[in-house]
Amino acid sequence: MSTFEDDSNVWNLIDLGGQMSERNKWQATFENQHIHAVIFFLAIDEFDTINPESKTSGEYPTKFLLALSILTELFNGELVAFHKPSRIVFLNESDLFKEKIADAKRFSDFKKFCNYE
Repeated sequence: MSTFEDDSNVWNLIDLGGQMSERNKWQATFENQHIHAVIFFLAIDEFDTINPESKTSGEYPTKFLLALSILTELFNGELVAFHKPSRIVFLNESDLFKEKIADAKRFSDFKKFCNYE
């Protein structure tokens, strides 16, 4: 946890991690803190990156789809609903995304991913 202060507030920033082994920490964190905001980073370039967790679960074939499902579950979950925090989503890795879709085949794959024709 990192702590920051401004003129009238003390801010605690807690990085919960996104790996499967880290997700079990989330509930305890939400139960023991008053949450003002949830910041979620979603790597837009991972729309076609194989999700290694899908080998065991069979769900969410790409890392982007897995992250999107976690985001949806988190934002619609009871603990976040209880605190009513601000919800902030950053789409990061845009430089890598731009490189990927510069390739005609990958752009075609992205359009399929988005159901865009």
